[in-house]
Amino acid sequence: MENNRSTKLGLTKSQLKCFDVIKNFIEKNRYSPSVREVAELMNMTGVSNVHRLIKELERRGWIRSSPKMRRSIQII
Repeated sequence: MENNRSTKLGLTKSQLKCFDVIKNFIEKNRYSPSVREVAELMNMTGVSNVHRLIKELERRGWIRSSPKMRRSIQII
């Protein structure tokens, strides 16, 4: 079912999982996660793929962040 959801939203499964991790983290903690925290919550060992996913979510208009500020991811 998640695959159908991601397809309908125009995101890959990884992009959707990344978005959901960020959204849930912000809802729970009232601040945005670090890139490393997103990687850990997605069970990824490195942060380079998370950076790529975040940049793609920004490009598609799902989130925004400031590259010069930590914990600056915002859901749009």
